[in-house]
Amino acid sequence: MDSTVTDADIHHPTDPGLLADAIRRVTRRARQLHAAIQKAPIAIRDRARSVKRRILEIGKVLKRRTGEALTEVRRITEEVAKIGLSQGRAVAQLLDAAKKQIAMEDQVAAHRIARVTDALQDLKTVIRQSRAATAGERIPDRMVSVADHDARPIKKGQRGQPVPLGYKVQITEAENGFVTDYSVHTGNPPDAEALGPALDRHRAQFGRDPDIVATDRGDDSARNQQEGRDRDMGTIAIPKRGKKSEARLLEGRTPAFRRAQRWRRGSG
Repeated sequence: MDSTVTDADIHHPTDPGLLADAIRRVTRRARQLHAAIQKAPIAIRDRARSVKRRILEIGKVLKRRTGEALTEVRRITEEVAKIGLSQGRAVAQLLDAAKKQIAMEDQVAAHRIARVTDALQDLKTVIRQSRAATAGERIPDRMVSVADHDARPIKKGQRGQPVPLGYKVQITEAENGFVTDYSVHTGNPPDAEALGPALDRHRAQFGRDPDIVATDRGDDSARNQQEGRDRDMGTIAIPKRGKKSEARLLEGRTPAFRRAQRWRRGSG
């Protein structure tokens, strides 16, 4: 059993880029709703040119690679955020008018209202994130795409490597490399939490526990070790994290343990 990361189909996020995406998305959806209202209280302007001009300006500023350039980028990013705030206020007024004029029995209109509401919420989120980043605040569970809300940056692997954006995938393989089970997770939950559910799914699928379980040390926990002992399994090859006791050292040297780990790494 191993974990990996599958990339989401999104472009690399930056605060100005996310703001631009959110503004473009809410504008497009709001204009579709605007067309369905007879007496719209406010026009929904296309802010694309204003936003694009500032995004291009950021690209020119970044070529200077100085501390002053970073300050300038923050200033321009805040300008984009203010455009987003202004657009958000206009869209909110449009939504209020739409809810008063359009009967909720009109499913097409109700669907448009829901889409605009979602896009407006995304815009508010990325504005809040952008300002928090400028203030140097930590942003937990950060949105990295308005097109894929569940994609997350997942730190996995060597330092210095680009952090992938997507989903964590737990993969279970049997002999000859056949994948017997997989699970997809949002964010980066601990590997150790996935072992028990994977064993339950294996038992449900095949009617019994596997003869051999081999994982990396990310799955090591007292709970997983105990669960391995409680189940009817022959070899449990989970390397110990940190300092090993004499018993765990001896366990790791047994032929069965080594065989299982070689097989997991594809070398046995």
